[in-house]
Amino acid sequence: MNIRRAFEILEIDADATQDEARQAYKDLVAVWHPDRFSHNPRLKNKAEEKLKEANLAYETAKQFFSTKQRETARKAAAHEASDTPHERSISRGTKTELAAELGTGAVLTLWSFLSRKINHILSDDVTEKKG
Repeated sequence: MNIRRAFEILEIDADATQDEARQAYKDLVAVWHPDRFSHNPRLKNKAEEKLKEANLAYETAKQFFSTKQRETARKAAAHEASDTPHERSISRGTKTELAAELGTGAVLTLWSFLSRKINHILSDDVTEKKG
């Protein structure tokens, strides 16, 4: 069974989650369980067929979600492996953490620049007084 048909049987959208598929399956089981129709053999047979179809659809959906999760994890691992450690730390952080990191970098760069300038000025003063 293809995934499109499985989602159709489960009556869920193409962007449904695994939890939504599970709940849809449970709803179908509650509606179409053959024990509900023990008094009517024709309806019981119909319910059995519907339940078989729902079981197959749910198994297909579970397999789809499992494959989708593995593919997502594989892509994330490949993406993370291609990033530098600095890029990984930024991609994991929040906007606030990113701003703090960038701000800290700017302050350290400015401090380094000012320290060099002050040292240069002081060393020039010392040289002038000696000479």
